[in-house]
Amino acid sequence: QEKVFVVSPKHSAPVTKVVFDPSGNFLATACEDTTKVWEFKDGELALFLAIPAQSKSKPGDRILALAFDAESKFLYTVTATGEARKEGLRFEELIA
Repeated sequence: QEKVFVVSPKHSAPVTKVVFDPSGNFLATACEDTTKVWEFKDGELALFLAIPAQSKSKPGDRILALAFDAESKFLYTVTATGEARKEGLRFEELIA
């Protein structure tokens, strides 16, 4: 059975990027200034990340790319102004 996952109403702006973690258990979505990670099995929010306030003041800044590392321990984001972030993830605690 096909699974439908609706995330747009849960973001403050249209979702522009979507990526699954390598295990397929989590889905990361990004809009202009936020990234959210969802548990795919039930659609629950697992992590919320925002562009820091000092970065929001930069004209045109928005999230351009996001990716998980091969072991799903980190989520990387890159903004239009070139700011790269690496966020440590503790998904093993969420799955247990």
